[in-house]
Amino acid sequence: MSGRIDVSAFRLSVINAEVFRFPEPWTFPAAELPYSILRLIRSGTGEIAFDGLRRTVSPGDLVLIREGAVLACRATSPDFSFASIRFSASVDASGVVAGELPVPPVSDAGADPLVRSQVDAVIAAWEQRTPGRSLRVSGHLAVALGRAADLAAPNGSTAPTAVVAPPRPHTRVRDPRVTRIIEHLRADLRRTPDPESLCALAHMSESTLRRTFKDQTGKTIGAFLRELRMSAAARRLALSDEPVGEIADAVGLPDANYFARSFREVFRVTPSEYRRLARET
Repeated sequence: MSGRIDVSAFRLSVINAEVFRFPEPWTFPAAELPYSILRLIRSGTGEIAFDGLRRTVSPGDLVLIREGAVLACRATSPDFSFASIRFSASVDASGVVAGELPVPPVSDAGADPLVRSQVDAVIAAWEQRTPGRSLRVSGHLAVALGRAADLAAPNGSTAPTAVVAPPRPHTRVRDPRVTRIIEHLRADLRRTPDPESLCALAHMSESTLRRTFKDQTGKTIGAFLRELRMSAAARRLALSDEPVGEIADAVGLPDANYFARSFREVFRVTPSEYRRLARET
């Protein structure tokens, strides 16, 4: 049946997990997501919009934004923070992206002790560079999503093993060649690969690679790499005392002015302001 997804076949792959803290009037401009996001609101309030939904969220809210959604959000209090898990969910080994998970887009499941503990466990495990990290974070995420699905089931009953998902225009097949490029970019953020090396890695012509990558992720290769770099920089700013210049160099943007400008475009504050706000909240 078209749109029917076997939940038991889901494959979860965590891309990034961290806690973000933002002050009012932080905003994130509308952008299409090349991955899914699970957010658990920890403090403050914010407004989030995606898939035609606009909601004010507060502590205990659990938000699931699916791959391909156009997301926009903003802080509406001076202490808005949330745990954020970026992940992909596929339903078979070929990489077919799951259209829907049996979890509401916004719910109060984040107040549930099991959901909260498993989200926290994903964050903690992600920070540890161990051989089993990917298995552990995927396992904790699966438990959090499973518990949220159970809580959403009618009368508290167990959620069905399959759900009927409405057609989503952004559901697509993840090309393994694009996955290879993404993993290559993430492996060394200092490196800015030349087009020739990426084409050789993907076994594609430059024009085909550019077109395929944009179709699969919703972003150009340059924009995708920039997002990876800014996310890594934000985490280091919040969790370390490294000088901003060293962080800029570590993520491949040694020009301090360009790094600061790029960071501000993404997070709406300077790197130093981001660090100060993260420490204060």
